[in-house]
Amino acid sequence: MADSSEKDEVTQVTEEVEEVTEEEMVTEGPEKNVVTSSVQSTGTEMENAKQASKLKKARTAKLSQLTKRKNVMIQLMEDVSGFHEVRDNLHTYKDLLERFKDIHRNYQELLTEEERKQDDSEWFEPKINEINTFLSSVSTWISGASRAGKPQEEEEISPKDSASQADPLTEFPRTGASAGGATFLCAARLNRAPSASPVLFFLSFFWYFVVVACRSVNMRGRAAGVGQ
Repeated sequence: MADSSEKDEVTQVTEEVEEVTEEEMVTEGPEKNVVTSSVQSTGTEMENAKQASKLKKARTAKLSQLTKRKNVMIQLMEDVSGFHEVRDNLHTYKDLLERFKDIHRNYQELLTEEERKQDDSEWFEPKINEINTFLSSVSTWISGASRAGKPQEEEEISPKDSASQADPLTEFPRTGASAGGATFLCAARLNRAPSASPVLFFLSFFWYFVVVACRSVNMRGRAAGVGQ
């Protein structure tokens, strides 16, 4: 009887151990998966953080290149003779700007929604607004410099500008002095020139009449003296 009782106890203990082992296997399976998933998630976050740090530094470096190119262009814009150099530098500046924007987009893809909003409002938007203002000023400068830099065609003196074939603008009374006529002729030509100043024309026109009037008075005085 004793041997039978001992066998029953051993069998019972063995069954209990097997049941516990099965329970542990059931409960430990999902927990192990959770731990593995957590480790993988942590690794991905660390990799994203590392990549974001690199992109952030690259973005800052690209902005520095834009600033240096901007300073070069500002110096060139002090003289209209640098028109072509400014235009060439503008193309380089725009290429740098596109790369800057690409890096910015790649960087923000690694941020959370809240981090993206903060980065835009505190960093990117002020920088891009300053860049757009600069581009607008360069565009205005190039437009003005291109007009100012165009060579002005000199008018050729044709036969119709001679005294015998003078047009209404260049014709002047023969009783006037040659100095007065030359002044009026010069004023007429200046008025037809693209860059002539209206003030200069009227001053020359006024000077012509002053000379003619003075010589007319002088001639009358001489005539009166001869008559006496």
